[in-house]
Amino acid sequence: MTVGISDVAGIVQGIGSLAAIGAAVWIYWRQSRDKKADDKAETIAFVQALRHEVMGIWGEYEDFRDLLPGTHQQGFFNSIVPLSTDSLIIYTAGAARIGKINDEALRTLIIQLYTRLRGHLNSLGQNNALIEEYDRITSEQQFMEKYSLLETKQEALREHTAMLKGADKELEGMATEFMTATATWLRRHQALHTRNP
Repeated sequence: MTVGISDVAGIVQGIGSLAAIGAAVWIYWRQSRDKKADDKAETIAFVQALRHEVMGIWGEYEDFRDLLPGTHQQGFFNSIVPLSTDSLIIYTAGAARIGKINDEALRTLIIQLYTRLRGHLNSLGQNNALIEEYDRITSEQQFMEKYSLLETKQEALREHTAMLKGADKELEGMATEFMTATATWLRRHQALHTRNP
């Protein structure tokens, strides 16, 4: 049996096609692997950034927070806290990445913590507004009008302070749990990512 030039050309073309398919499969596999590695690295960086964000907010809040539990039952929390929900930059900008965290309990904890944190920051903002209103009344009103209005504002501030104390206690426990859980998750995933980039 003789092999003609056209047969050899067909065989070479077939081998070339198989090589091209193999190369395409290899390139696709490599790109897919690199994309997964990049995605893991971004998720690890996101969790680290969330930790830094919570630590930063908690650090700023800590100075004021020490005064809250000591507030007398008949008194009110009379400190302007310069924090707002605008401080939640990382969470707000990257909330979609939470779904990439491969730990359901941690995802749930992050969402719960940030929901509580947002609510607490809003409550602190409301307390700031109540204090400013109270201070305005004390400086502007006539004595008889002022006394009645001040009593109303003091009662509102006392009620708000009691709510802040309860929310603060819950938030403290959740923040501690968050810091522990994220530290554990990061240690495990950074080690895995280093071994299998």
